[in-house]
Amino acid sequence: MKKGLILLLAWFQLNQCILGVVFDTKENAFEKQQLATFLGAAFSSGVPVGGGTAGSQGARIQSQDELFTILIPQGAMEESVDFQITRYNANQTPFQSGYIPTSYIYEVTPSYVFKKDITVTITLDANKTQSMNLRLLKSKGFHLTSAGSSDGGSVLAGWSGTNSSLDGERVVIQTKSFSSFGVGTPPNGNLPPVIYGAYYYLKPNTKSVPYQLRAEVVEPDNDAMTVNLLVGPAGGSLNYYPMVREGSTNWYQVNIPYEAMVQAGIQIQVVATDSYGQKTTRPTSSMFLFPTDSGNPSYISNYDPDKDGDGFNDVWELDNGYNPNNPNNPTMGTPYPPGTVATIDSLEVFPNQVYMQVNETIQFAARGTLGGVQKFVNTPFHVTGVGLGVNPVGNLSQFSFIATAPGIAGVFATYQNLQTAATVHIADTLAPANITDLEPTALSSSRIRLSWTAPGSDGSVGRAAAYEVRRSNTAILNNTQCDLATGISHQLIPKDAGTKEYFDIDGHQPQTTYHFCVRALDSAGNRNHWNAQAFATTYSVSDLVPPSEIVSATANVLSYQQVRLDWTSVGDNGNLGMASAYEIRRRSSLPIQTDDDCTAAVLVPSNISPVVSGSAMSFTVNGLSSGTIHYFCIRAFDSAGNRSQWSGVLQATTPFANQSPILSLTSSLSVTLGNVVNLDASSSIDPDSSFCGANLTNFQYNWKFLSVPPLSILQNSNITNKDKKSAQFTPDVLGDYVLEFSFKDDPGVCAAGPKTTVGNLIVTIRIDPPFLNLVSGGQTSAYMDWNRVIGASGYKVYYQTSPGVSKTSPSQSVSGELYALLSGLSQNATYYFRLVTIGSGGESALSTSEYKFKTNDVAPGLATGQHTNISAAQGDYSGGLGTFVYDPINEKIIIANFSGLPNSAKPNLYICNVDGTGCIYRDISLGVGRNMQGHRPRILLDSLNQKIIVLSPFAPNYSDKLGYFQCDLSGLNCVFRDISAATGRGNRSAVDASAVIDYANQKLLIVTLDDSTSQGKTSLFRCNLDGLNCTQSDISSGLGNNSGYEPEITLDPYNNKILVVVRLDNMQDSANRYKIRLIRCEVDGSGCQTSDISAGSSIVNSYRQIQIDRINKKLLMTGPEITAGSMTLFRSDLDGSNPESLNISGGVSGGGYYSTLTLDYPNQKLLAVGRGPNMRPYLTRCNLNATGCVATDISLTYGNNSGDYPYAIIEPTNGRLLVTTLNRATNQTLSLFRF
Repeated sequence: MKKGLILLLAWFQLNQCILGVVFDTKENAFEKQQLATFLGAAFSSGVPVGGGTAGSQGARIQSQDELFTILIPQGAMEESVDFQITRYNANQTPFQSGYIPTSYIYEVTPSYVFKKDITVTITLDANKTQSMNLRLLKSKGFHLTSAGSSDGGSVLAGWSGTNSSLDGERVVIQTKSFSSFGVGTPPNGNLPPVIYGAYYYLKPNTKSVPYQLRAEVVEPDNDAMTVNLLVGPAGGSLNYYPMVREGSTNWYQVNIPYEAMVQAGIQIQVVATDSYGQKTTRPTSSMFLFPTDSGNPSYISNYDPDKDGDGFNDVWELDNGYNPNNPNNPTMGTPYPPGTVATIDSLEVFPNQVYMQVNETIQFAARGTLGGVQKFVNTPFHVTGVGLGVNPVGNLSQFSFIATAPGIAGVFATYQNLQTAATVHIADTLAPANITDLEPTALSSSRIRLSWTAPGSDGSVGRAAAYEVRRSNTAILNNTQCDLATGISHQLIPKDAGTKEYFDIDGHQPQTTYHFCVRALDSAGNRNHWNAQAFATTYSVSDLVPPSEIVSATANVLSYQQVRLDWTSVGDNGNLGMASAYEIRRRSSLPIQTDDDCTAAVLVPSNISPVVSGSAMSFTVNGLSSGTIHYFCIRAFDSAGNRSQWSGVLQATTPFANQSPILSLTSSLSVTLGNVVNLDASSSIDPDSSFCGANLTNFQYNWKFLSVPPLSILQNSNITNKDKKSAQFTPDVLGDYVLEFSFKDDPGVCAAGPKTTVGNLIVTIRIDPPFLNLVSGGQTSAYMDWNRVIGASGYKVYYQTSPGVSKTSPSQSVSGELYALLSGLSQNATYYFRLVTIGSGGESALSTSEYKFKTNDVAPGLATGQHTNISAAQGDYSGGLGTFVYDPINEKIIIANFSGLPNSAKPNLYICNVDGTGCIYRDISLGVGRNMQGHRPRILLDSLNQKIIVLSPFAPNYSDKLGYFQCDLSGLNCVFRDISAATGRGNRSAVDASAVIDYANQKLLIVTLDDSTSQGKTSLFRCNLDGLNCTQSDISSGLGNNSGYEPEITLDPYNNKILVVVRLDNMQDSANRYKIRLIRCEVDGSGCQTSDISAGSSIVNSYRQIQIDRINKKLLMTGPEITAGSMTLFRSDLDGSNPESLNISGGVSGGGYYSTLTLDYPNQKLLAVGRGPNMRPYLTRCNLNATGCVATDISLTYGNNSGDYPYAIIEPTNGRLLVTTLNRATNQTLSLFRF
């Protein structure tokens, strides 16, 4: 089987044409080059054939020859553009998959990308399809463009098949982009697959690294087929990977192997092969090399598969929960790729049987598996085989084989002790052999028989794909004269080479000499030459009087596809007697004015019964194109073969047919259980509604379920707005929901009545794994908790003592809770674990990140203390007011603080190992973060996007606006957003701030003391995680002015509520001043209620922290009691009821200032760290029920003034309590105490 398709494809630069948003209005040089290559010499003969201007109201633009029409609907454009159309004659070079061009090629300039689908119609040359016996009904539109995308992927540019339809002789194409169009019609026989488009996708959070390929492929004969990706590193071996079909769609996808992602680039080719070995590739003959062939300067300059230079591929790191921005993460192991050499037990080569032509190129790839699991293998290839004349049959360069001589070759792949081979057959010519024995023989006065020997597909071997038969009244001696001769309609299907072919042609004039030529084409479009002479003279007859010319014919339009021809019958001799037969011919490109025009037109199959001369006759021609001028001729024959002549013009114009609606509907959606599924077909259009004057109120839309998961009870009545373009439903179980959307239009004044278009959508309801909130290890136990996942019925923890946790690892299921207590663990061991959500119908995937903890024989807070200056050489005044988080991906702590002089209180990050070593300083102020003294920044770890978020007031001039800083986990690539300005809030709208991430709704929730226009009330800012689309609301819920001091926020995961604790500081209300209140709201900030949780106690103004005790379902907060500043625990139910105020000072007075609270569940302890007497850091360690408290001075040797603004967490890597402080004993540097 031969490829032979000249599809010069290259990857497309998608930096200027995001679908429906940005338009490329520049003529694309790449498309010009591709068009010139495809057309060859014909490119220079392009003829302007008009154009038109289109804008936001839409337009209908038609070429001057009326064979090419563009229908642009209203709203497809935002600007006015003048389009020009150029027409080219197509040569025999086929489009993709062996489709022979059967129309002119029309180029539209400038190139353009539309917001909606437009309709392009092209009228094909039916005479050409008949003279070559091509499969008219399989005709397809083809499109040359470098503009287009699929769900964010970048397209391989070049000629592509389109999902087009046939309207008579017009091919109707829906597209969103220009620039060149043509129609292709295939020969008889088996057709290879057609690749509509192939797209590559870049991995987020990498430097332009492709990680996935998707291709839309159809099999025109409905044969079984395979779609494979040939891929490998630049300069290395190719492997082939089967592409997996996406449900019942025509889309196939596969991930690019990590081993192919090298700095020199990635080699890619998509190959679709049917069950008969017919194949289509994209690109055609060579590999695509990313990023070089992308044509995208950004991709070319930015591409780096290992941006942190640690030897680990960035895509692999992201897929396995590591940080591609951190050269120390992962911290151990063999760099990957290349990793370790793969061991396999099976080796295959693709393709394993090949039929080629001389000078054709093909790529070979290997596939190695171990136990059925594919492994990337670096496989060398070598070739054997000698052709005719003892010449090598081909040259092999790495994996690329070029055929140089006829013969048979073996291409061998070897890996370790395995070897496999492919067989290559090289034919001796590129085109079928010339037909040299064509013999015309007159059989009667009107019939001539042609006979010849069938050539092969390759010279005299195989079977040709199609014949082209032409006739002339003058000699045909060469190819040029054959091109000018009239094509003869036939239904010949070539036989095997060497077989005799016969073809009888009727309708000739008596005693007339006719000349013939016959040429053959193979499936690649290669055509042989004509350089012979073949003619015959029909017999003479005694009856030399032909029937009279038909002059009374009329053409009457019956419908958009039908024209009835009426005429008066003629006789055998002139108008005497009765003619023996009638023939009808037609065409739509040019008028039929002469007898020669009639002979060159398309024969209309008919079976007309003759009647006596002078009788009325009629015949209805069906299957015509709508909105087209059709020309006809009618000729009569007598029994002797004499034929009447034709002159004049017989024409009719069919009305425009209503075009079917065009659906804009994604083929699949993936939605998490518990969320509403939004069904969006809002961009679906009726392309000709304006042109036809359609009544839009008559449009009908309908959504319905075709199938639901087995456990679902949903019915069509559960679809909200099912009669609208946009509808919704709430899934009840996990699984696939298949829906149908139908759009019925109104025809207006156009013919054919209303049209309905139907499309399907697969909605996959999944459930996501939870995000880890806290983990800590005990001696032989561990505790972990996580965020609530909507739709979850339970959770599961998979764990083991080595990396690589899978669903075969030991596990513990949890039902009805958001935490797990693992017991029976080994002491002093490191455990790795991943989380899974359980929902109706199954489990989620494993959590993306693999977390770890260590069991210890010493509980957190009791280990021998260590101190480290972690100011990263920033010197004096670097300590600031800080908060910090543990980064489980990189096993780092990240501290956010404001340094003092000389940096004027800019926000900073310090990124350190958990033992305080290896600290890196980052200034993240971006020029806006100065003069922030007196406020503590809040740092959050966004596990979903692997980002750090820092929230704090920002200056200048102590304006206390709410600033949002977002950075990579490395502290780089930071952005800043002024949330106060974005929500219309002014100065002092964020005097204090606290925040939490709502993962269920992917929102950032921030509470502030808002003293701008709210007079000290509590504001809730609700933003996307990137700091955009923020809203602000007052949630003080009647607490009045000065009620929002030192707000602290957390989420109640059990009741899905926001919990905010504030301190009242209204001097006019002495009874309640310094008391604390709980504000409890819905997650959107609505429905707020307040509770007094002070239990009669008051606290001093001081930062503090709130926690939820998940085991006991309690809200906890520590703070300094107002009288002596002693550490006090405020405890209540999650709704604010049953409040308690408990002294947990452990006998230390004044130890509760600026306290932070953490819970050590494995050891059933509560750990509170605060600033105590003499500004030393104190740790208070109590039982979870607040009994047995012991307070300890943890300043080590640093003594007084070493513990200002403490902040504490338990890090799980080593199970230690970490405390950061502003150490005034060391000139206000940043200290880390570790216990």
